[in-house]
Amino acid sequence: MILYSVSIPFPDGHCQGNLLRTHCRKLRVLEAFFFVFLAMSFIWIIKPMRNDWLSLPFLAGVVLIPFLSSYYHGDSLRDIGFRLDNFRSSAQSVGLFTLVAALFVMLIGFFAGSTLSLPLKSVVNFLTYPLWGLAQQYAMQGFIHKRLREGLNNRYVAVICTAGLFGIIHWPNPLLTAFTFFGGIAWCLFYDREPNLFTLAISHGILAVLVYYLGPEDWVRHLRIGPAYYTFH
Repeated sequence: MILYSVSIPFPDGHCQGNLLRTHCRKLRVLEAFFFVFLAMSFIWIIKPMRNDWLSLPFLAGVVLIPFLSSYYHGDSLRDIGFRLDNFRSSAQSVGLFTLVAALFVMLIGFFAGSTLSLPLKSVVNFLTYPLWGLAQQYAMQGFIHKRLREGLNNRYVAVICTAGLFGIIHWPNPLLTAFTFFGGIAWCLFYDREPNLFTLAISHGILAVLVYYLGPEDWVRHLRIGPAYYTFH
């Protein structure tokens, strides 16, 4: 069993002195919330306008924020979770969670009357969706979770806040919002103990594909979020 304290030592670098460190902690929290605010603005305001001249530069700016933050704060690929040395140990715990969560998705689909069968094309989805899962887990863990953990000085509060923000982004899709919140808590705890984005991305991809095909269609609506959820037919 791995034991660790709740509080987190503040990383050295740009901030020295108690007053400056307090200011830097607040800025780290602001980074995470500002990123989510921009992401929500894109989903709810910019994208529905269907103006590529506006949406593409706006989206590019949002996507760049985590990378610029990682560069500014000096995060190495290993720090972020792009690593293989702990892949096996991380895969054991993440894999068990994924198995249990997959069974839970199947149960929901069964009681909702969904057909518990996967089409042949789902094989391609299982192979490719983890790439999108990796991008999301980097934004969620390597940026939002990391900044909140540094800024809030309490790893468990950071976990709940990160999962909450991740869930809010998937609003108003009820199934995705619930799954990304509770699943986000689990992924954050795994990341906090053994930071490995690859295992989380695989877990993310598998569960997303299962929800897409086995979840109740009236709820899942092809994994749509934001205004697109209401316009799905």
